Amino acid sequence: DGQRLLSASSDGLIRIHGLQSRRSLKEFRGHESHVNSAMYGHDEKTILSTSDDGTVRVWDVPSADCIGKERIALTASASIASTLSVLDVISLPQNPEQYLIVTHSPVCFIVLSNAKVIRKFSIASSSLSIEGEGEGDDIVCACISRRGQLLYVADVTHHISVVEGFVDGQNK
Repeated sequence: DGQRLLSASSDGLIRIHGLQSRRSLKEFRGHESHVNSAMYGHDEKTILSTSDDGTVRVWDVPSADCIGKERIALTASASIASTLSVLDVISLPQNPEQYLIVTHSPVCFIVLSNAKVIRKFSIASSSLSIEGEGEGDDIVCACISRRGQLLYVADVTHHISVVEGFVDGQNK
């Protein structure tokens, strides 16, 4: 709306700041580690956030309450789950109710607006190499093409991958 700024912080908080007042208007508490990213949901009544604590959380903007939480892990079994640092949440242009979750691993997730995982996929098994020598190393950043058809991923070895069909499960 041009009046507020949303921020994620290393102190574990998400804040809404007033641009004119230059003050924090609201704080969202609950993450147990650094918050890596935060974005408004498609309705702007919710916020999705990702953290080094391995969670994706959904927040109700008016109340600042956490209304959804999902621990992102490589395995489904909690007893052997490997919690991942969750780097980013990216809105999927073709479906505003779904979001791409980028982890510090070769695995990405698609979640619903309530943070529930509906799909998991490995970049290593579904990518076209652009440059670099490694393949399938830990992701450091990702972005989606404007129309949402392609996922671009860079890993720690400077390898860049392009993934097609990642939303519908038809990875190419």
